[in-house]
Amino acid sequence: MTSQMCGRDLSPSSLYCAIGEEHTPANCSQERKGNVMTSFFAKWLAILGLSFVVVVVQGGCSRSVPSERDGERVIRDRILRQSEGRIRLLNFKKTNGQDRNFLGVQLYSMEYEVEFEFTESCKWVTGFAGEQTGYRTARPVADHPTGGWDWDKWNDDMQNPGDPVQKGQRKRLRGEMVFQKTERGWKPA
Repeated sequence: MTSQMCGRDLSPSSLYCAIGEEHTPANCSQERKGNVMTSFFAKWLAILGLSFVVVVVQGGCSRSVPSERDGERVIRDRILRQSEGRIRLLNFKKTNGQDRNFLGVQLYSMEYEVEFEFTESCKWVTGFAGEQTGYRTARPVADHPTGGWDWDKWNDDMQNPGDPVQKGQRKRLRGEMVFQKTERGWKPA
């Protein structure tokens, strides 16, 4: 004889609950509560497990080297600090990179190429031996009106050697920057 109770088949072969008792309305409600609780904990455990996997994967997939965007941000910051607003970055391109390790410190060298434009006429200050090594600019000192020797101009040329550039003039530079790995990620060295 087969009958249905609590949505289960109560044939003679299945007259016992999962806990080994006979089916009664009280047993069935307990079993349903147990199934609901088991279902709730199973879902909670699945969500917790999935969250753990996401955290581990994202933590394990952290950037292994600085990105091109990181390099561009460093150059934009340098230009802003050094040029006093007289240079605007037009293009940044990472051309190569290399992981390094120096005395236990993880480093990354990024080679790059930039194109920029002067936003006003000024002097582009040169580095050692006339080499353009940065984005430092200076306002040129006006020529002496008499056309003679000018102490201010000479002093400026000694302190800020460089090449005069015009507003709208564009330049390209190639360079290399180094990043250092820290607990909080890659930072310019």
